Amino acid sequence: MLCRRPPAFQPRRQTTIRQFITLALLIFALTGAALFPTHVAAAGPRYFAETGHNSPEIFANYWDAHGGKKTFGLPITEAYSQNGLTIQWFERARFERHLANKDTPFEVQLGQLGRETRTADAPSAPRNEQQGTRYFMETGHNVALFLNYWSQNGGLIRFGLPLTEEIREQNAADGKTYVVQYFERGRLEHHPEREGTDSEVQLGLIGVERYTTIKATDPVAAAAGTPVAQPIAASAPAATSSDTIELQMWRTINAYRAQQGVPPLAFDPLISKASATHVDDMIANNFLEHTGTDGSRPIDRMRSAGAKVQWASENISMECAKDPATAIKNIQAWMLSEPYADGLYNHHWNILYKGYTRIGISFGVAKNGCWVMAEGFADGDPAPGSVK
Repeated sequence: MLCRRPPAFQPRRQTTIRQFITLALLIFALTGAALFPTHVAAAGPRYFAETGHNSPEIFANYWDAHGGKKTFGLPITEAYSQNGLTIQWFERARFERHLANKDTPFEVQLGQLGRETRTADAPSAPRNEQQGTRYFMETGHNVALFLNYWSQNGGLIRFGLPLTEEIREQNAADGKTYVVQYFERGRLEHHPEREGTDSEVQLGLIGVERYTTIKATDPVAAAAGTPVAQPIAASAPAATSSDTIELQMWRTINAYRAQQGVPPLAFDPLISKASATHVDDMIANNFLEHTGTDGSRPIDRMRSAGAKVQWASENISMECAKDPATAIKNIQAWMLSEPYADGLYNHHWNILYKGYTRIGISFGVAKNGCWVMAEGFADGDPAPGSVK
């Protein structure tokens, strides 16, 4: 692809960062342009990069409120509809949304994996009434070792009734034998190697075990277990004090586009991944240019990261500011100080071009302490500043 640029931005030999240390800001722009359209996911679901799955907002909120990863593990499927329920499998549980209980505390419930996994044992006699033991007449079983955990972490609503007494069972995950007890909604395990910690009692990996069985005969459940790419964020969530520098820059660019009557750019994690690859390359190899040490162009890096891109562009910069907010302010001011007009395919043009609908951003810190940034643009119509 041949790219027309103003003379100041013609390609040249790679330049070392050392040669630029005396400058406060150095920015170069490469114009290409974008692509085959990609679906923009609505804001709301939470993406878990560890397993490649989204959770609907209602499930993500329940997950957060009741112990998160420590209690339920990570999601191992997407959410899907079946038998009138919205279902999602986690490593240690199955979440179910019951619309009949909408807007009540029982709208989200844990599936009865204990009952599905193991037939209830015959009732046992009550133990001698002693502190720390409770007998459940409904199923005829005692709870002692796990009673504190059961009581303090949701009790009947979370775990249901006991289906067995305490038993010793070999764990499928590590091959070790533990004392466990089955309840209607899960299996509690005692891990003596973690005695005295908050992980001494755990929900077993019953979600993984049950889902493995289910997906073998249920194609809908099996399809839901396929990992997906992180969704493109159509708009930034509310600003928080913990925002990354990349999110702050995204907000800054979209705020400027809004002032100029231009639609906002969606944040694409795959383009950000490509930007991060180039930032790491520039820092590791002490240069500041669009062509990577492997000969890659911005569009090549985006495609390698998995983004569907036909046209693309990139802004890169180095800003020797002490803090992220100042770096963002200076970079943005420098770019926007460039003249803006059709035919001037520079940083300012990249930021305002209506044909772009996606952006990816990455920052890193160079050996000289300066901020190095790459931001990739993609989408929409072919940029007039580029030809094939």
